[in-house]
Amino acid sequence: MRLLIALQFLTVIPVRIARKFGPADLAGSMVYFPLIGAFLGLILAALHAVAAPVLPGPVVGVILTGALAALTGGLHLDGLADTADAFFSGKSIPEKLRIMKDSRIGAMGASAVCLVLMLKAALFASLDSSTAFAALLLAPVAGRYCLLLPAYAFRYGRDRGTGKAFIGGVSLRTILAASAVSLLLSAGLLRLPGAASMVLAAAAALAAGRALSKGLGGITGDTLGAVNELSEMAFLVSLIILR
Repeated sequence: MRLLIALQFLTVIPVRIARKFGPADLAGSMVYFPLIGAFLGLILAALHAVAAPVLPGPVVGVILTGALAALTGGLHLDGLADTADAFFSGKSIPEKLRIMKDSRIGAMGASAVCLVLMLKAALFASLDSSTAFAALLLAPVAGRYCLLLPAYAFRYGRDRGTGKAFIGGVSLRTILAASAVSLLLSAGLLRLPGAASMVLAAAAALAAGRALSKGLGGITGDTLGAVNELSEMAFLVSLIILR
């Protein structure tokens, strides 16, 4: 059931879960986040296999970026926008948390989303044919694995909210299991460059989590969305450099 919870939470794919579930189930579903990332990555790899032979690289990059956003319902991009608006507002921590609850998007949020989408499309377009399949499969794995790390390492920034079940409940056992799956997948598909890129993405996630936790008084669901987006790009940048 927890695998289905993860699929329901991270994607727009309709999932029917027969019985009610609580905070413990939400936290327990996080161990499956890398597998959901692999599922999304397989879809991206399939789209690339169809589009790359007939379309220019930049067009393929835009298609893949749009497809990933559509498959996730823009969940992490929404978190990125809210986080950027709050983090760069220059306000007090309580006011920043209020800004993150505002459904409207500000200038910093819009800028952050545009920059991330453009950079991600450029990174997808830069992948060479020999590593494209593995890189496209692993980038969403990296994003969803890496958001577990600040969720475990830093405290929840609000008194209550949906994110509290994930951030307050993730266990060391979950972290170790997700780490093992992510590293084995990356090493198996891309050997040392893949494993090193996953480690570098994890380091970037922890660094971003620390900065966001300090600036916002803790971690929230929105900041995890931002970390997901940053970690995907960190993985791709690292892989391109190391390859």
